[in-house]
Amino acid sequence: MPAIRKLLAAAAACALSMALWGLVGCSSAPSSGNPPEGDAGQPAPAETAQDGNAPSTVSVSPKASTNDYTWEELGSIASEISASGSMDAALEIAKEYNLVNADGKLDGTQVKEFELNDGTPTGAQIIGFYHDELADGGGKAGITFIMTESPVLKAMNSRDYNGGTITGGWEESELRMWLGSDFKTQLPVDLIPWIHGVNKYTNNKGSNAQPSDVTATIDEIWIPSFVEVYGPRDAEGSEFYQVYNAEGTQYQLYRDVNVDDERWTHNEPQNEVLVKILSETVEDNSNAGERTLWWQRTPNPSTDNYFRCIGHAGDWDNGVDVVREETVIAAFCF
Repeated sequence: MPAIRKLLAAAAACALSMALWGLVGCSSAPSSGNPPEGDAGQPAPAETAQDGNAPSTVSVSPKASTNDYTWEELGSIASEISASGSMDAALEIAKEYNLVNADGKLDGTQVKEFELNDGTPTGAQIIGFYHDELADGGGKAGITFIMTESPVLKAMNSRDYNGGTITGGWEESELRMWLGSDFKTQLPVDLIPWIHGVNKYTNNKGSNAQPSDVTATIDEIWIPSFVEVYGPRDAEGSEFYQVYNAEGTQYQLYRDVNVDDERWTHNEPQNEVLVKILSETVEDNSNAGERTLWWQRTPNPSTDNYFRCIGHAGDWDNGVDVVREETVIAAFCF
């Protein structure tokens, strides 16, 4: 009898094990161990944190400089800063990881070097912490970056789009659509998952705008507004300065280095931190490798067809016709 009971117990255990195995096998398809594929058998494009697929953070040890960190480590630090709850706490975290100097300031040297997928070298410069509103309502993005140079010359709008005018502002611009699609695919696949969508405020009417015409768009990749770079304008200086002032607040980097807001100098760089380079990889362009004028997302509301831009010397200009191809310096948030 004891022997029979042992045999029955063993049989029952075996049956239970097989039943559990069957349940596991039915609950999920077997994995091939390969990433999901998109069309034509190509790997599916990387998703950003805005897609609801934020990657898991990792433990990070402080390193000597921004460039020494991986994108995964910078993304993890950004998540920690985002959860800090205040600007003061955010700066303490940035100090701990040597993302600012000992005084908690940015000076333009906080750059992560990388290559676009076409091999073009560039860098991501930190311009702020705990600054941009996360589009999902989750507080503030941890770190904001802007590229140091670009291989891209694009018009804000083509001549046959909106009649080559600023109607619809940044929101309806062709450049905005292109940045969020074609350009995004040029970023490294280990960078893209950490990007968050943020609320960017812009005059999205165009000509003869009022402050009430400044509305929010959700952007993962964007270009800065006038006030985000040069700071607020004296509202008595122009009827449109109040419109500019509603388009955000100045980033820490530009505040820390005391960006000079004098316009139209076109001399030797007066704002070195704002001087950007058109990549040497740009073909058939005599300005390749040189200082370049670059777009801002702010329309000039006193005109029908100009968006503001930053000059070769880092000075500010009243703008450029939307149909002209100028350098695009992209920004993004972790």
